[in-house]
Amino acid sequence: PRQVSAMRRISKYLDTKSRIHLYNAFIMSNFTYCSNVWFFGRKGNVLKLENVHKRALRIALNDYTSSYCELLDKAKRPSIYVSGLRSVMLEFYKYINDVNPPILGNIFVKVSHQHDTRNSQKVIQPKVNTTSNGLNSFRYQGPRLWNLLPNTIKCASSVQEFKSLITQWNGPSCSCGSCTLCKIGCL
Repeated sequence: PRQVSAMRRISKYLDTKSRIHLYNAFIMSNFTYCSNVWFFGRKGNVLKLENVHKRALRIALNDYTSSYCELLDKAKRPSIYVSGLRSVMLEFYKYINDVNPPILGNIFVKVSHQHDTRNSQKVIQPKVNTTSNGLNSFRYQGPRLWNLLPNTIKCASSVQEFKSLITQWNGPSCSCGSCTLCKIGCL
């Protein structure tokens, strides 16, 4: 929030292009740094981050009337939550294709088959001991999200191709009204 306030104070001296550069360097770097670590925190915290992101976008684009979804479209950016989902899925792609460090190999269990099936890219979702901490962990949510990812994206032949394909994915489809994706409302 302090960086957004600082950006607001100096924005009147900058043109739109400079404000966008400032937004990308000064604000977005905070949202993307180690997002896989903080991403599975409380839902309320993610919504607070989305509000800070909305304030920063309003200042960068000098637009105080558009909805959050319209601001995201103008900036050609996903929400913080969708960006985090994509980052988690990129790490999973690296895990599935043995590109990650070997230490991550013990965290997840792949479904193994003798032949190629459409489930050959699935990961077993572990059981959890506590719902308060276990359900909101990378170890539990990572496989759940990976298994919801379309096969066309999962079967990318390289990390670069996966990065390109994952930018089109906005998270699992949902209309429950109570999950984080539904509360953000920009699907």
